Amino acid sequence: MNLILKINRKLFDIKVKYNQILTILKYNKITYYLKFFKENSVKIGFHIFYIEDKKILYTSIPKTGCSTIKSSLINNMISSNAKLTMERVHAKNNMTRIENINIFKGIIKDSYKFTFVRNPYTRILSAYLDKVKRGSYSYGNINKDISFVNFLQELDNGLLFNNSHFIPQSLFFIYKFDFIGKFENLEEDLKRIKGIEEIKTLNPHKTNSSSKLEEYYCEESISLVKKIYKIDFDLLNYSTDFKLLV
Repeated sequence: MNLILKINRKLFDIKVKYNQILTILKYNKITYYLKFFKENSVKIGFHIFYIEDKKILYTSIPKTGCSTIKSSLINNMISSNAKLTMERVHAKNNMTRIENINIFKGIIKDSYKFTFVRNPYTRILSAYLDKVKRGSYSYGNINKDISFVNFLQELDNGLLFNNSHFIPQSLFFIYKFDFIGKFENLEEDLKRIKGIEEIKTLNPHKTNSSSKLEEYYCEESISLVKKIYKIDFDLLNYSTDFKLLV
């Protein structure tokens, strides 16, 4: 790896950590700040998947094509050992960031690490349609009857960290990735992962959120997403210009 690339990666890591702290603090909730840094910190679920015989670590960020990615990994990593590892890991949940790191602490350095990210506008709408409107998620004022803009208001008022499908994607960046793919280019980017030759498409939680943007977004909801997910727009190189999506 050349020196410029190493420097760029180091600067990116510093920027991620800095913006993660700002994301917690901007809600003026000291409890979020404390939770983030102690052992029982922000719950991100159990989102690391390890293919042992291939030395591949996949960090699964909710609503970024996870089902297709995981099924493609299992389909292409044909050893029974790999399949069992995927299934076993998938069965665990409600893990903290630190707990995620500790489980794989001894193998992170020598593994190929990748993840996928998604435009914040389509990701949070997909989470809303999947988990709130047709799912069973209910907390505080959030229920099946809540509108999209009111849902975003609830996230902005303190419920952002109550579900891993809603929290900023950047909080899943708990170690350096060798590759970061884009949901918008899912199939082509998946083919860049060593060992994946055939894409197994699986969309059990598909919401077609990209085709419903104009139906659910208004000036207020656009403004709220820009505010809530500023860290993702900045770090993941997505434009905040909503007009580019419609």
